[in-house]
Amino acid sequence: MAIMIAAIVGAFAPFCSCGVVPLIAALLASGVPLAPVMAFLLSSPTIDPQMAVLTAGVLGVEFAVAKILSAIWIGLMGGYIVVLIQKMGGFKDFLKPEIMSNNCGDSSCSDININDKSLNSVNVQWKFWQVKGKIYSFLKESKASSLFLAKWLSFAFILEGLMIKNIPMDDVGEWLAASGNWSIPAAALVGVPAYMNGYAGIPLADAMMKIGLSPPAALSFMVAGGVTCIPAAIAVKALVKLPVFFAYLGVAALGSLSVGFIYAAYLLL
Repeated sequence: MAIMIAAIVGAFAPFCSCGVVPLIAALLASGVPLAPVMAFLLSSPTIDPQMAVLTAGVLGVEFAVAKILSAIWIGLMGGYIVVLIQKMGGFKDFLKPEIMSNNCGDSSCSDININDKSLNSVNVQWKFWQVKGKIYSFLKESKASSLFLAKWLSFAFILEGLMIKNIPMDDVGEWLAASGNWSIPAAALVGVPAYMNGYAGIPLADAMMKIGLSPPAALSFMVAGGVTCIPAAIAVKALVKLPVFFAYLGVAALGSLSVGFIYAAYLLL
């Protein structure tokens, strides 16, 4: 249920690829199980309410709905794949050591019994400034989080700028449009390393569809690029160990490939 809620909330939450970074870091460091966090991480960068409105205006309401459903689908896929891997004994101690500030970054956090009634009696101190010593803790954590975000997001934006400046996306679009029956797999495989921002992908997909790229292939490209947009990908790499990062990229590729074929089958009905 947590995975399903995380995937749906991620698809409709008004977080951009940058805004989701501190939230994901806080969830993982606080001991939230990896599966629902992965579901949220995969679905959130794919679409948000503003992006859905822009997508509907440029590419049509049907395409926007397809992208919303794709975001939920890829979130569910990623969450349940993580559950399967953890049941097989994988993804133990998945957080990097510097993130495990509360020693709750290992598989023990997945064993929390959510039906334990004692969890409902926890007294959360929302007005932390009224508790002695909490202001110092807040300022200390704010400084650490700010330095973490400044370091990794600066690197992400520099890398994104270099890719946008040097990769001829028009040529990529023409190549994808000429791929014929292989356009959906090609779009998914190109979209993952392309790290395409969801908003930038809207006019690009529109231009590619005008030169012959099919809507299902365009959807695969946008979903793959949106999930692995540079800020989100850099955040994952900074927070978790390599097996989880590679699983994240694998789900992005597999999920974007599947949504393309599902959308193509729908259009044939």
